[in-house]
Amino acid sequence: MVFNNGNGRLGGNYSTVEIIDPPINGYNYSGSLPYLPSNTSWMYNYGNPNGLYAQNISGAQQLSNGNVLLCDGPGGKFIEVNSAGNTIWQYINPVSNADIMSQGTTPTQNIVFRCNFYPSNFSGFDNTALTTSTIIENSNTNANVCVLSAPLPIELLDFDCLKHDKQVDLVWSTTAEVNGSHFEIERSKNGYDFEKIGVVFCNRNSNSKIDYDFSDYEPLQQTSYYRLKQVDYDGKYEYSKIVNVTYGKIDNFKAFFNSQAGKIVIDNSGLNKQDCDVHLYDVMGRLVKATSFLAGVANTFIDTQTLYDGTYFLIIREADKNTSFKLNINN
Repeated sequence: MVFNNGNGRLGGNYSTVEIIDPPINGYNYSGSLPYLPSNTSWMYNYGNPNGLYAQNISGAQQLSNGNVLLCDGPGGKFIEVNSAGNTIWQYINPVSNADIMSQGTTPTQNIVFRCNFYPSNFSGFDNTALTTSTIIENSNTNANVCVLSAPLPIELLDFDCLKHDKQVDLVWSTTAEVNGSHFEIERSKNGYDFEKIGVVFCNRNSNSKIDYDFSDYEPLQQTSYYRLKQVDYDGKYEYSKIVNVTYGKIDNFKAFFNSQAGKIVIDNSGLNKQDCDVHLYDVMGRLVKATSFLAGVANTFIDTQTLYDGTYFLIIREADKNTSFKLNINN
Protein backbone atom coordinates (compact mmCIF):
# COMPACT_ATOMS: atom_id res chain seq x y z
CA MET A 1 0.00 0.00 0.00
CA VAL A 2 1.28 3.45 -0.96
CA PHE A 3 0.04 6.88 0.10
CA ASN A 4 0.96 8.99 -2.92
CA ASN A 5 1.03 12.61 -1.73
CA GLY A 6 0.98 13.72 -5.37
CA ASN A 7 2.84 17.01 -5.09
CA GLY A 8 3.90 18.03 -8.60
CA ARG A 9 1.86 15.27 -10.24
CA LEU A 10 1.07 15.74 -13.91
CA GLY A 11 -2.47 17.01 -14.29
CA GLY A 12 -2.52 18.75 -10.91
CA ASN A 13 -1.71 18.10 -7.28
CA TYR A 14 -3.90 15.42 -5.71
CA SER A 15 -3.31 12.43 -3.44
CA THR A 16 -4.25 8.79 -3.88
CA VAL A 17 -3.96 5.64 -1.80
CA GLU A 18 -2.97 2.70 -3.98
CA ILE A 19 -2.80 -1.02 -3.18
CA ILE A 20 -0.52 -3.14 -5.34
CA ASP A 21 -0.88 -6.93 -5.35
CA PRO A 22 2.49 -8.17 -6.69
CA PRO A 23 3.24 -11.81 -7.55
CA ILE A 24 5.11 -13.46 -4.67
CA ASN A 25 5.18 -17.20 -5.46
CA GLY A 26 6.42 -19.02 -8.52
CA TYR A 27 7.01 -15.99 -10.73
CA ASN A 28 10.23 -15.56 -12.71
CA TYR A 29 11.16 -12.01 -13.60
CA SER A 30 11.72 -11.82 -17.36
CA GLY A 31 13.58 -8.51 -17.43
CA SER A 32 10.80 -6.61 -19.18
CA LEU A 33 8.82 -3.81 -17.59
CA PRO A 34 6.56 -3.57 -15.73
CA TYR A 35 7.41 -6.36 -13.31
CA LEU A 36 3.67 -6.91 -12.69
CA PRO A 37 1.03 -5.94 -12.05
CA SER A 38 0.54 -3.16 -14.59
CA ASN A 39 -2.41 -1.74 -12.61
CA THR A 40 -3.25 -1.27 -8.96
CA SER A 41 -5.70 -3.67 -7.37
CA TRP A 42 -7.38 -0.80 -5.47
CA MET A 43 -7.17 2.97 -5.53
CA TYR A 44 -8.82 5.62 -3.38
CA ASN A 45 -9.09 9.29 -4.26
CA TYR A 46 -12.33 10.42 -2.61
CA GLY A 47 -14.24 9.54 -5.79
CA ASN A 48 -12.76 12.68 -7.32
CA PRO A 49 -9.30 12.68 -8.91
CA ASN A 50 -8.56 16.01 -7.27
CA GLY A 51 -10.71 15.71 -4.15
CA LEU A 52 -7.98 14.68 -1.70
CA TYR A 53 -4.66 16.49 -1.51
CA ALA A 54 -2.29 16.00 1.43
CA GLN A 55 1.00 17.43 0.23
CA ASN A 56 3.23 15.89 2.90
CA ILE A 57 3.39 13.30 5.74
CA SER A 58 0.08 11.30 5.85
CA GLY A 59 -0.42 7.54 5.48
CA ALA A 60 -2.83 4.61 5.25
CA GLN A 61 -3.49 1.29 7.01
CA GLN A 62 -5.57 -1.64 5.79
CA LEU A 63 -7.83 -3.06 8.50
CA SER A 64 -8.74 -6.68 9.14
CA ASN A 65 -12.29 -6.10 7.85
CA GLY A 66 -10.92 -4.98 4.48
CA ASN A 67 -11.49 -1.27 5.07
CA VAL A 68 -8.70 1.29 4.85
CA LEU A 69 -7.85 3.90 7.48
CA LEU A 70 -6.51 7.12 5.92
CA CYS A 71 -4.56 9.90 7.59
CA ASP A 72 -4.62 13.29 5.87
CA GLY A 73 -1.68 14.73 7.80
CA PRO A 74 -1.83 18.47 6.97
CA GLY A 75 -5.64 18.49 7.36
CA GLY A 76 -5.56 16.43 10.55
CA LYS A 77 -8.29 14.14 9.19
CA PHE A 78 -8.68 10.43 10.05
CA ILE A 79 -11.03 8.66 7.63
CA GLU A 80 -12.13 5.03 7.40
CA VAL A 81 -13.38 3.97 3.96
CA ASN A 82 -14.71 0.65 2.70
CA SER A 83 -13.63 -1.24 -0.43
CA ALA A 84 -16.00 0.86 -2.54
CA GLY A 85 -14.33 4.07 -1.33
CA ASN A 86 -17.33 5.16 0.77
CA THR A 87 -16.60 6.99 4.02
CA ILE A 88 -17.57 5.02 7.14
CA TRP A 89 -16.54 7.74 9.59
CA GLN A 90 -14.11 10.61 9.86
CA TYR A 91 -12.53 12.54 12.69
CA ILE A 92 -10.70 15.87 12.59
CA ASN A 93 -7.85 16.53 15.01
CA PRO A 94 -8.96 19.66 16.93
CA VAL A 95 -5.42 20.93 17.58
CA SER A 96 -3.51 22.76 14.84
CA ASN A 97 0.15 23.74 14.84
CA ALA A 98 -0.88 27.05 16.41
CA ASP A 99 -3.41 26.18 19.12
CA ILE A 100 -6.68 24.43 19.95
CA MET A 101 -9.20 25.17 17.21
CA SER A 102 -12.72 26.49 17.61
CA GLN A 103 -15.58 24.18 16.69
CA GLY A 104 -16.27 24.25 12.95
CA THR A 105 -12.90 25.70 11.97
CA THR A 106 -11.37 24.23 8.82
CA PRO A 107 -8.00 22.79 9.84
CA THR A 108 -4.77 23.65 8.03
CA GLN A 109 -1.31 22.30 8.85
CA ASN A 110 -2.41 20.05 11.70
CA ILE A 111 0.73 18.07 10.93
CA VAL A 112 -0.55 14.69 12.14
CA PHE A 113 2.06 12.19 11.00
CA ARG A 114 -0.02 9.02 11.26
CA CYS A 115 -3.01 7.41 12.91
CA ASN A 116 -3.24 3.70 13.69
CA PHE A 117 -6.20 1.45 14.44
CA TYR A 118 -6.05 -0.89 17.44
CA PRO A 119 -8.77 -3.54 17.91
CA SER A 120 -10.50 -3.92 21.25
CA ASN A 121 -8.48 -7.09 21.96
CA PHE A 122 -5.15 -5.29 21.56
CA SER A 123 -2.86 -6.38 24.40
CA GLY A 124 -2.20 -2.78 25.42
CA PHE A 125 -5.84 -2.54 26.50
CA ASP A 126 -5.60 -5.45 28.96
CA ASN A 127 -7.14 -4.61 32.34
CA THR A 128 -8.51 -1.36 30.89
CA ALA A 129 -12.22 -0.57 30.73
CA LEU A 130 -13.13 0.66 27.23
CA THR A 131 -16.35 2.57 27.80
CA THR A 132 -18.00 5.20 25.67
CA SER A 133 -17.79 8.68 27.17
CA THR A 134 -19.36 12.02 26.30
CA ILE A 135 -18.89 13.98 23.08
CA ILE A 136 -15.44 15.58 23.11
CA GLU A 137 -16.17 18.21 20.45
CA ASN A 138 -18.03 21.14 21.97
CA SER A 139 -21.57 21.57 20.59
CA ASN A 140 -21.12 19.02 17.83
CA THR A 141 -24.66 18.38 16.65
CA ASN A 142 -23.48 15.78 14.10
CA ALA A 143 -21.47 13.58 16.47
CA ASN A 144 -24.06 10.80 16.64
CA VAL A 145 -23.57 10.02 12.95
CA CYS A 146 -19.80 10.62 12.96
CA VAL A 147 -19.95 13.45 10.43
CA LEU A 148 -18.14 16.53 11.67
CA SER A 149 -19.10 18.82 8.82
CA ALA A 150 -21.32 18.69 5.76
CA PRO A 151 -19.92 19.70 2.36
CA LEU A 152 -20.75 23.13 1.05
CA PRO A 153 -23.82 23.26 -1.20
CA ILE A 154 -21.67 24.32 -4.18
CA GLU A 155 -20.80 21.56 -6.63
CA LEU A 156 -17.53 22.51 -8.34
CA LEU A 157 -17.24 20.80 -11.72
CA ASP A 158 -13.72 21.75 -12.76
CA PHE A 159 -10.93 24.26 -12.15
CA ASP A 160 -8.00 25.03 -14.43
CA CYS A 161 -5.49 27.76 -15.27
CA LEU A 162 -4.50 28.94 -18.74
CA LYS A 163 -1.50 31.04 -19.71
CA HIS A 164 -2.22 33.87 -22.17
CA ASP A 165 0.35 36.48 -23.18
CA LYS A 166 1.14 38.41 -19.99
CA GLN A 167 -1.65 37.03 -17.81
CA VAL A 168 -2.95 33.79 -16.30
CA ASP A 169 -6.65 33.07 -16.76
CA LEU A 170 -8.38 30.90 -14.14
CA VAL A 171 -11.56 29.15 -15.26
CA TRP A 172 -14.00 26.98 -13.33
CA SER A 173 -17.61 25.80 -13.42
CA THR A 174 -20.30 24.80 -10.96
CA THR A 175 -23.19 22.41 -11.57
CA ALA A 176 -25.31 23.52 -8.58
CA GLU A 177 -25.27 26.35 -6.04
CA VAL A 178 -27.32 26.80 -2.89
CA ASN A 179 -26.69 29.82 -0.68
CA GLY A 180 -23.31 30.41 -2.32
CA SER A 181 -21.67 33.75 -1.55
CA HIS A 182 -18.36 34.06 -3.37
CA PHE A 183 -15.06 32.53 -4.42
CA GLU A 184 -11.79 33.87 -3.07
CA ILE A 185 -8.91 33.32 -5.48
CA GLU A 186 -5.68 32.48 -3.69
CA ARG A 187 -2.14 32.30 -5.07
CA SER A 188 1.08 30.79 -3.75
CA LYS A 189 4.72 30.64 -4.83
CA ASN A 190 5.38 27.29 -3.14
CA GLY A 191 2.03 25.46 -3.06
CA TYR A 192 1.68 25.77 0.72
CA ASP A 193 1.46 29.45 1.74
CA PHE A 194 -1.42 31.18 -0.04
CA GLU A 195 -2.62 34.79 -0.24
CA LYS A 196 -5.91 36.17 -1.55
CA ILE A 197 -5.60 38.00 -4.87
CA GLY A 198 -9.25 38.45 -5.84
CA VAL A 199 -12.94 37.70 -5.30
CA VAL A 200 -15.63 36.46 -7.70
CA PHE A 201 -19.23 36.45 -6.49
CA CYS A 202 -21.48 33.41 -6.91
CA ASN A 203 -24.91 33.23 -8.47
CA ARG A 204 -26.16 32.25 -4.95
CA ASN A 205 -28.78 29.72 -6.08
CA SER A 206 -28.71 27.69 -9.28
CA ASN A 207 -29.26 24.14 -10.51
CA SER A 208 -27.59 24.59 -13.90
CA LYS A 209 -23.98 24.87 -15.05
CA ILE A 210 -22.36 28.27 -14.49
CA ASP A 211 -18.93 29.21 -15.83
CA TYR A 212 -16.61 31.57 -13.94
CA ASP A 213 -13.27 33.15 -14.74
CA PHE A 214 -10.65 35.37 -13.15
CA SER A 215 -7.47 36.86 -14.66
CA ASP A 216 -4.20 37.29 -12.79
CA TYR A 217 -2.54 40.20 -14.61
CA GLU A 218 0.61 40.07 -12.47
CA PRO A 219 1.50 36.37 -12.18
CA LEU A 220 4.57 35.34 -10.26
CA GLN A 221 7.79 34.70 -12.12
CA GLN A 222 8.50 30.99 -12.54
CA THR A 223 5.61 28.95 -11.01
CA SER A 224 2.32 30.22 -9.57
CA TYR A 225 -0.02 27.92 -7.61
CA TYR A 226 -3.74 28.73 -7.42
CA ARG A 227 -6.74 27.47 -5.45
CA LEU A 228 -10.33 28.58 -4.86
CA LYS A 229 -11.88 29.20 -1.46
CA GLN A 230 -15.62 28.53 -1.81
CA VAL A 231 -17.57 30.56 0.76
CA ASP A 232 -21.31 30.44 1.46
CA TYR A 233 -23.53 33.00 3.18
CA ASP A 234 -23.23 31.17 6.50
CA GLY A 235 -19.48 31.77 6.50
CA LYS A 236 -18.61 28.12 5.86
CA TYR A 237 -15.92 27.45 3.29
CA GLU A 238 -13.79 24.79 1.65
CA TYR A 239 -10.91 24.73 -0.80
CA SER A 240 -10.66 23.47 -4.35
CA LYS A 241 -7.80 21.43 -5.76
CA ILE A 242 -4.54 23.29 -6.43
CA VAL A 243 -3.51 24.07 -10.01
CA ASN A 244 -0.26 25.61 -11.19
CA VAL A 245 1.29 27.28 -14.19
CA THR A 246 4.85 28.22 -15.11
CA TYR A 247 5.07 31.77 -16.35
CA GLY A 248 7.42 34.66 -16.89
CA LYS A 249 11.04 35.02 -17.75
CA ILE A 250 11.80 31.32 -17.78
CA ASP A 251 9.30 30.68 -20.58
CA ASN A 252 11.11 31.01 -23.91
CA PHE A 253 8.77 28.68 -25.74
CA LYS A 254 5.29 28.35 -27.18
CA ALA A 255 3.74 24.99 -28.04
CA PHE A 256 0.53 24.01 -29.83
CA PHE A 257 -1.02 21.04 -31.63
CA ASN A 258 -1.45 21.34 -35.40
CA SER A 259 -4.29 18.95 -36.30
CA GLN A 260 -3.81 19.33 -40.07
CA ALA A 261 -0.17 18.28 -39.89
CA GLY A 262 -0.69 15.80 -37.04
CA LYS A 263 2.21 17.35 -35.13
CA ILE A 264 3.02 19.30 -31.99
CA VAL A 265 4.84 22.50 -32.91
CA ILE A 266 7.31 23.98 -30.42
CA ASP A 267 8.07 27.61 -31.24
CA ASN A 268 11.31 28.93 -29.77
CA SER A 269 10.08 32.53 -29.69
CA GLY A 270 12.78 33.56 -27.24
CA LEU A 271 15.54 31.95 -29.31
CA ASN A 272 16.74 30.00 -26.30
CA LYS A 273 20.49 29.40 -26.43
CA GLN A 274 20.51 26.07 -24.58
CA ASP A 275 20.00 22.56 -25.89
CA CYS A 276 16.89 21.12 -24.23
CA ASP A 277 15.36 17.69 -23.70
CA VAL A 278 11.71 17.49 -24.70
CA HIS A 279 9.42 14.84 -23.15
CA LEU A 280 5.74 14.18 -23.87
CA TYR A 281 3.67 12.38 -21.20
CA ASP A 282 0.13 11.03 -21.26
CA VAL A 283 -2.37 11.66 -18.45
CA MET A 284 -1.13 8.56 -16.59
CA GLY A 285 2.35 10.05 -16.41
CA ARG A 286 3.83 7.65 -19.00
CA LEU A 287 6.54 8.95 -21.33
CA VAL A 288 5.25 8.54 -24.91
CA LYS A 289 7.65 10.72 -26.93
CA ALA A 290 11.14 12.08 -26.37
CA THR A 291 13.27 14.38 -28.51
CA SER A 292 15.64 17.33 -28.14
CA PHE A 293 15.50 21.03 -28.94
CA LEU A 294 18.73 22.47 -30.30
CA ALA A 295 19.89 25.93 -29.26
CA GLY A 296 18.82 28.68 -31.62
CA VAL A 297 16.53 26.47 -33.72
CA ALA A 298 13.27 28.25 -34.53
CA ASN A 299 10.87 25.27 -34.43
CA THR A 300 10.79 21.63 -33.39
CA PHE A 301 8.07 19.17 -34.38
CA ILE A 302 6.72 16.04 -32.65
CA ASP A 303 4.69 13.62 -34.75
CA THR A 304 1.43 12.61 -33.00
CA GLN A 305 -0.24 10.41 -35.61
CA THR A 306 0.59 7.24 -33.66
CA LEU A 307 -0.87 8.63 -30.42
CA TYR A 308 -4.39 8.21 -29.07
CA ASP A 309 -6.56 11.32 -28.89
CA GLY A 310 -6.59 12.96 -25.47
CA THR A 311 -4.70 15.24 -23.09
CA TYR A 312 -0.91 15.23 -22.95
CA PHE A 313 1.75 17.15 -21.04
CA LEU A 314 4.81 18.52 -22.81
CA ILE A 315 7.88 19.18 -20.63
CA ILE A 316 10.86 21.16 -21.98
CA ARG A 317 13.84 20.59 -19.69
CA GLU A 318 16.54 23.26 -19.69
CA ALA A 319 19.69 23.13 -17.60
CA ASP A 320 18.18 24.94 -14.63
CA LYS A 321 14.42 25.02 -15.23
CA ASN A 322 11.46 23.28 -16.86
CA THR A 323 8.62 24.65 -18.97
CA SER A 324 5.39 22.65 -19.23
CA PHE A 325 2.39 22.75 -21.56
CA LYS A 326 -0.98 20.98 -21.41
CA LEU A 327 -2.05 19.97 -24.91
CA ASN A 328 -5.19 18.34 -26.29
CA ILE A 329 -4.38 16.07 -29.23
CA ASN A 330 -7.13 15.16 -31.67
CA ASN A 331 -5.78 13.48 -34.79
